[in-house]
Amino acid sequence: MLKKTFQCEVITPMFLGGADQQPELRPPSIRGAMRWWFRALYGGHLYSTSRNLIDELKRKEKEIFGDTSQQSLFDIKIKSSINDNDIETHNFRNPYFRYLSYGLYQMGSDSPPSRKYIKPNKTFTVEMKFRTNEEKIKKLVCGTFWMLTYFGNIGSRSRRGLGSFNIVNSSYEYLPIVSDFNSLQEGINKIISNDYFGITRSPLTINPEFPILHPNFWQGFLLSKTFNNSVDALKDIGEKLRKFREDKSTSASFRRTLSSGRTISGQHSKEYKNIIKSKPASGKSKLVGIPLWSIFGLPHPFKLTGIEEITIAGENRERRASPLFIKILELGENNYQILLQKFESKFLDSKVKFYNALDEEIISGSIPFTQLNSFISSFTSPSRQIII
Repeated sequence: MLKKTFQCEVITPMFLGGADQQPELRPPSIRGAMRWWFRALYGGHLYSTSRNLIDELKRKEKEIFGDTSQQSLFDIKIKSSINDNDIETHNFRNPYFRYLSYGLYQMGSDSPPSRKYIKPNKTFTVEMKFRTNEEKIKKLVCGTFWMLTYFGNIGSRSRRGLGSFNIVNSSYEYLPIVSDFNSLQEGINKIISNDYFGITRSPLTINPEFPILHPNFWQGFLLSKTFNNSVDALKDIGEKLRKFREDKSTSASFRRTLSSGRTISGQHSKEYKNIIKSKPASGKSKLVGIPLWSIFGLPHPFKLTGIEEITIAGENRERRASPLFIKILELGENNYQILLQKFESKFLDSKVKFYNALDEEIISGSIPFTQLNSFISSFTSPSRQIII
């Protein structure tokens, strides 16, 4: 079988593994992430060319990736020897790194978290073996992996910048190894060309059902600020995201003593004022205002004194991942930059609902992208937009 190899390097802490949570690089992790990016890429191609987008996308995905009834057109093998020196348990004490890694540690606990990660600078090789000589299929598969590498991440909290990696060497010579903005733009130009996915502009403006790479519904910005290491880049974007969502007013400050005796303080989110007004006074509760900040992801839990946890979620309690993608790129030795991406697709299939222990009430039909757009435009340092 024809073989292509990609030598890769971990850029940011990578949280992935099996049921025992022991960090491990496995083919299913790569293949699963590649499926997501294939849907985004081929969905972008089909959006303006097919009336049966979902059916055609499923057919093509099955052809290339296979399913229970059909073998995939390619296999993935990962060559990596992970030892104790490659693994670390993070203490999450930096508040901004902790903000991005929500869910990977125990709230209010001073004990070390159980989740371990693969450390930056660990190298591994992805080997792809093809069962077809069709050049177009090889381009779609290798192009998908290239997009995952330079625009995506793998593992837990991948949309918040964890699990970034890059290609340091490759036997597939048709797409660039990215070293600066120009090579990043060059690569995506090839990806959207007819040689690969054929993504073109169209007059359609209705948000697609799922995230796609398309000029109407995707934006990418490479921020100009540089960092000496990837974790500092994560802390910086974590600080900016957290402070953007915080309410700076005095009335929104809090100070709380944990069961361990440790005292924490900070600012509530801008959504908190609406939530606190919903605190029941006479057995009834109501959320005041549309939860605009929920565009950063649902469900959105809040903990209030004297009441069980309040959560904003979809009408059918759907989860909704954030349309904001954070990627850390290494562009030269000890030169790391932040890439922000926005995918505009249908945020929920239903209305948004407010839940607590006492009541449930539908409060709005949809959540606009206003706050996400404001966050992206809030950076004072120049950024370079990636054009597709």
